[in-house]
Amino acid sequence: MPDGFLYVEPVAMAIHLDARIFCSKIPGHRLAMFKTEAQKQALYALSARTGRAYNIDLTFSGGNLYWGDGTQLGDAERQSMDLGKTGKPDMKYDGGKFSETDHSKNFLCQANPNGLDW
Repeated sequence: MPDGFLYVEPVAMAIHLDARIFCSKIPGHRLAMFKTEAQKQALYALSARTGRAYNIDLTFSGGNLYWGDGTQLGDAERQSMDLGKTGKPDMKYDGGKFSETDHSKNFLCQANPNGLDW
């Protein structure tokens, strides 16, 4: 994708935890996180093209949102992604917005072959 990362989209759908485990079994891959603007734009374009919702590695815990690498989502980023309060632990991107989920969705495994900042 144009953000410089490599993505694999498995055929099967999965809930967040199962998707995370699946991606971790592919050497050098993780469940996709979309922390930078370039990554988000790549996700937006892919979702618009496929019409699919994607589980992402963003989870809710203790009143805060965390990326899969443990980085807390800041207030400004939370507002720019239009994320309000959530009662479910996992997040997805669907139909142009980020929202909570506890259902199986498509997902992307992400690799960094170019050594970019994650």
